[in-house]
This record gives sequence, structure tokens and C-alpha cells, in this order.
Amino acid sequence: MPPIVQQDVLDFAPELRPVTRQAWATILPYVNGLTADGIGGGAEGPDVRLARVLLAAHYGTVSRRGRSGAAGPLTSEAVGSVRRSFGLVALAASDATLGATSYGHQFLGLLTMSLAAGPRLL
Repeated sequence: MPPIVQQDVLDFAPELRPVTRQAWATILPYVNGLTADGIGGGAEGPDVRLARVLLAAHYGTVSRRGRSGAAGPLTSEAVGSVRRSFGLVALAASDATLGATSYGHQFLGLLTMSLAAGPRLL
């Protein structure tokens, strides 16, 4: 799946046009780097793309509101040449700030629906 870009998010949330280039430069690589653990449709599915757009819109909205200085959730760690990522499920489970925006709520709803659906037979 190609990574989402700023225009993908702005098509979904045009009110985020004032978000700075610096913020987008931080937000987009972050959401594009998250894994699809627990999202329906697999790594290439439309649910993953929508989840990334919603999460980027959430963080764009938060960046417009100002910064609280609070630290975010741990999503990856590295020691030497070993690195591990915790993916979208870990992010949603630990990030209480997702409830602060409608986009965060939609992201959690999408994640909840995907997890509730369970394994799918094709």
C-alpha cells in the first residue's frame, strides 16, 4: 500500500489546511510506519488506509490546538540493531488522548469493529 500523504488527510479533513509543514513532516511518517495488527483487510486493506488517515487527522487536530507537553505512548524501541514496533493496536490501547478528537473516536471505532470481527475466512 502506498503511504498516505498530506492531501489524503486534507481531502478527508479540509479544516486541517493550517497545520504546519513541520507538523505534517512528523505526523505522516509516524502513521505510515504503524503496522496493521488488528485492522481488518490486512496490511494492504482499505481499513488500514482509513485508520492511517483518521490517525493523521487526529494528530493534525491536536497540533492545531497546541501542545500539552505530555508524552505519548511507546510505539517502538530499539537496542543496538534489534528493533520492535507495537503497532496500531498498542497505540489505541494506550493512548487516552484519542478520545480528544472526533477523528480519534472514529479511529478507535474502526479498530474496535476490526477486532470484534475476528478472523475472516476467504
